[in-house]
Amino acid sequence: MTSCDHNSNTTTASRASAIEAVASRQSYLRAAQAYMLISMPTGTSTIFGAFQAIRGLPKY
Repeated sequence: MTSCDHNSNTTTASRASAIEAVASRQSYLRAAQAYMLISMPTGTSTIFGAFQAIRGLPKY
């Protein structure tokens, strides 16, 4: 294995770890958000959901 091959493998492993970390955070936040919405009073969660829908709209 050359030095270049080692660096390439290290970079690939580093990127894979970063992608896994982001996916893990997103999964955690999705679960936390679902729990938060379930545990909120109905009116509050509806308002919160409306703001999320507005934030998700395309920007012109």
